[in-house]
Amino acid sequence: MTTLVFHGDDLNGLFDTMTEAVRVTLREQVRPAIEVNGKLFGPHELLKVAALLPHDGEARLQHQAMLSLAHLANRIASAAASRDAERAVGAWLTEAERTLAEWNRRDD
Repeated sequence: MTTLVFHGDDLNGLFDTMTEAVRVTLREQVRPAIEVNGKLFGPHELLKVAALLPHDGEARLQHQAMLSLAHLANRIASAAASRDAERAVGAWLTEAERTLAEWNRRDD
């Protein structure tokens, strides 16, 4: 699992870190953890990272964009997990069909 690290007070840098989280999620198909000034947020806590930006004033639009990025990373990871589950079920069904066919041959 990848962990991205952000240290400082520059909120633009935190936004860049969240953008990188989306890139990592696209590349690795799993969300990264993010460490913000020494506090570790797990991969499932990207919305908490987005909530660190102020909700008012000039940062309001950036806050909304951070929330959108966090949701995007979550959707990407969820879609990847769904594809993995579909592949696993497909492999299991294929193996079950082979086993059933073998049993039927033995019965003949």
